[in-house]
This record gives sequence, C-alpha cells and structure tokens, in this order.
Amino acid sequence: MSYVLKSVVDPTDWESWHTIREQVLWEARGEFGTYDRSHPTLASPNHYPFLLLHDSDTIGAIAIEILGNEAWLRRVAIREDAQNNGHGRTMMHRALDFARGKGCTRASSNVHIDAVGFYRKLGFDIVQDIPDHGPRMSIAL
Repeated sequence: MSYVLKSVVDPTDWESWHTIREQVLWEARGEFGTYDRSHPTLASPNHYPFLLLHDSDTIGAIAIEILGNEAWLRRVAIREDAQNNGHGRTMMHRALDFARGKGCTRASSNVHIDAVGFYRKLGFDIVQDIPDHGPRMSIAL
C-alpha cells in the first residue's frame, strides 16, 4: 500500500479537503449547512492542511497548526467508506512525523467523544475534559 500525506495547494485539493471534512465531521453528525469553507484559521501562517492519499485515492484530511513547540491536530477525518482500515492511524503517524520535523515536542487535539478510543490507541492521554466539547488529548513527541 502506498500512502502520501499531500499538502493542500490547488483548488482541486481544497475541494477534496473541504468535502471530506464537511461530510465526515459535520454532516455525518447531523450538522448540515454549518461548515465554514472560509474559516479565518485557514489563512493562518501556522496552519498546514493535508490530504491523505492511498494508492492515489484521496481518503483523508487533516490540518496541523504549529504553535511554538506544540502541534495541534485539527479536524482529523477519513472518508466514511475508507474508515476502519488503518488509514486514520497511518495519517496520524505521518502528521506526527511532520510535527516532529517542525520541532514540536507535543501534539494535542480537541477530540470528539466518539474518537477517544482511536486517540488512546495512538498513545494520546486526556489532559482536560471540556464540557459540551469532549476531551483535549495530548501526546509527547
């Protein structure tokens, strides 16, 4: 299996990135019409959007925000029809490698309650429980 964590650079990439996130993280959770494709964080110089390609098929989307020595993993999503096949784990390992390469010593994420088990399997621990939002989880790099 061939994987590539590809930087989002052109309009086709952006369309794929937004579509995966919107479908998996909003619509699959019953939130329609609320996804913001022009959210202000997208213009931040510390914001790195990526797509995960598997054998040239775009299957995942992640954003990594670098804040000092900490990487924030934002809105991690694998296309619904590609879930439960190890792709998310692969994407996270690649994202953590990217963060290490940027000098980060910690990675954190605000995690949907349904994803806590996934993050625990990767070695993340709950560092803060945020009422009505789910836990904040973190791992040393």
